[in-house]
Amino acid sequence: MTDNSKENEEPEQVIPELPPKVVYKFRYGTKAPKDEYYYDFQFDAEPTDFDHRALRDEHSEPHKTFKFPEEYTLFLIKPGAMIYKDQIIKRIYEEGFLTLKEKTVWLSSEHTSEFYNEHYGKPWFPKFIMKMVTGPIHIMVLAKDNAIEDLKALMGNKRVSIARKEAPYSLRALYGLKGDSATNAVHGSENVEAAAREIRFFYPQVLIEPFPPVARCIDYVQENVSEILHKGLMAVSRARPIHPLKWLAEWFLLNNPDSPLIIPNFIMHQL
Repeated sequence: MTDNSKENEEPEQVIPELPPKVVYKFRYGTKAPKDEYYYDFQFDAEPTDFDHRALRDEHSEPHKTFKFPEEYTLFLIKPGAMIYKDQIIKRIYEEGFLTLKEKTVWLSSEHTSEFYNEHYGKPWFPKFIMKMVTGPIHIMVLAKDNAIEDLKALMGNKRVSIARKEAPYSLRALYGLKGDSATNAVHGSENVEAAAREIRFFYPQVLIEPFPPVARCIDYVQENVSEILHKGLMAVSRARPIHPLKWLAEWFLLNNPDSPLIIPNFIMHQL
């Protein structure tokens, strides 16, 4: 009897599990993966699925404003130390310097003599020039607060023997050879005037000017960029083009507030 009753019972309906709904964490939506349910975003304001975890927490660390460096200097790796180029550059970065320009060149004797023209006429000058043109050199324009003095301390004394005693971990103590100035591994600008002259020697187009203060940069962006940028972002969010960057660039060209006003069919009569 029990067996017949089980046979007469209707089988339980198995409801297939639907794929989960996808809630995207993008501000203005995107395409949904295939075979999945998704929310079709139809809005012009902030979406309901905005991830508010991205907002700043009350207990989060305060924002640290990046401070631009205020001084430039020129750094040069001489031919005898080029085999240690990677180690020297790594040490430069570890000391907090920023690289603005860099290149490797092989100077002629004429260019080298012009660069070191303040030493022209000294007895050791011809021998020094001969050693400086035996191979390529690596040039770097560095930036940092108090860059000139910090680089001079990092390089050490110009005489390698003294540098090894006073600062055994300086660049000249580690990579320089005893001898003249051509074998002490590196060169750095002596002062602000020398840095400006030496940077212009290798990079004539570079403007040697101090960075503007951060507060001035923020004021400039708020006065001249924020309003039009906000309007452009709102426009691209409503249009949702296939190529948003290209669309936004064209929108800025058409809506540039600084573009001249052109009046159609305007004829200027000469008085």
